[in-house]
Amino acid sequence: MPEPDSDLPTGLVRPVRCGPGGPTRKQARGPSWRRTSHGFYVPASVSDDDVRQRIVEASVLVPTGGAITGWAALCWMRGRWFDGRTASGDRLPVTIVSGTRDIRAQAGMRPSG
Repeated sequence: MPEPDSDLPTGLVRPVRCGPGGPTRKQARGPSWRRTSHGFYVPASVSDDDVRQRIVEASVLVPTGGAITGWAALCWMRGRWFDGRTASGDRLPVTIVSGTRDIRAQAGMRPSG
């Protein structure tokens, strides 16, 4: 199990890579871990129903010089109307400005110039 992150609000878990502090590759393929993006995992008990958890999961993909932007940045700053959903209730992807490094789109995340 990863150690709690003191810089995150209570209940949120930062994804980890396989290895020290994270699961082994074999454990990551099992039922006790959930893949959040390419190479990153959280314990399976961590739900992504909390919009802030979705933002934290995307944040591990932000390269140096990049940022979370759009509705997710406003939500993180406690913007009242930014819940990460469309009017019909579908989840919006978390947008990441990548700066100078290209990152590839993954489920729940959208790169932007």
